[in-house]
Amino acid sequence: MVGGIEQLIYGEIERKLNFTAVSSVPNDDKRWGLAFPNGTITGGILKEIYERNVDVGFCAFWIDFSKLWVGTFSNYWEFECLQFLIPKPKMLPPHWKNILKPLPRMVWILVFLGLIIVSNACYILKYIEEKKVKIASQGNNPKCLALYE
Repeated sequence: MVGGIEQLIYGEIERKLNFTAVSSVPNDDKRWGLAFPNGTITGGILKEIYERNVDVGFCAFWIDFSKLWVGTFSNYWEFECLQFLIPKPKMLPPHWKNILKPLPRMVWILVFLGLIIVSNACYILKYIEEKKVKIASQGNNPKCLALYE
């Protein structure tokens, strides 16, 4: 079971992002696992992450090049160099729609709808203001002329 400062940090992340996590220990007798340059993994949390059975791994990994092909390390939070290990994301093929993918479609619809509404509101306010100036300049009221000059 996960405990200590790692659980406190992850618990705070859960609370801030409003989700619930389920913690588990690797099924085999190896806790961390080893990754070799030839592409083999000996089990433990490294294998669980590589096979995408878990989303995040907590353990005392040393940052070294032999594990970089398995996942991405977080920044260390203390001098013991404990990190969170997550699976590497799959590369997206280059396409102009990739800029839209991080947010849901409804967010983009609301952004563009807001842009249209604000643009029209600014245009209408400018039109009303020009009408006021035109009406004030046609009248003989010196107070209005001084106000808009």
